[in-house]
Amino acid sequence: MKNILTFLPIKNTILKNNKAMTLLEIMIVLAIVALMASVIGPKLIGQLNSSKVKEVKIQISELSKTLDIFYTDCGFYPENLEDLIKKPSKCKNWGPDAYIKKIPKDAWGEEFIYELEDNKPIIISYGEDRREGGTKNATDLSSED
Repeated sequence: MKNILTFLPIKNTILKNNKAMTLLEIMIVLAIVALMASVIGPKLIGQLNSSKVKEVKIQISELSKTLDIFYTDCGFYPENLEDLIKKPSKCKNWGPDAYIKKIPKDAWGEEFIYELEDNKPIIISYGEDRREGGTKNATDLSSED
């Protein structure tokens, strides 16, 4: 019996020292997490938007190269981007396959605008706001840039 009683005070002190977190401590932790999210969140979103702009610039560059290959093969630039998928009747040296499998969309899910000015192709993405004009991530991106 003496053995059992000697362990009881030890057990009681262990239980007394094992306190749960108070409501105040939980509120402080949540406030710190919210503060960190408010500081780090906008920077992460800014990086995401910046990477979309870079992605669109690469897409425009690749599409411009494809248009130049079409020009080399056919002797003219296509009237529209669909001509890179289906052979136009005017093109005599169409390759064995289509130049692209499908018309690409920019990083914001919109189709590129394709124009021919003075027999020079121009590819445009209106950016994040999907409207002509804009600044920063909403700026228009073009093969003319």
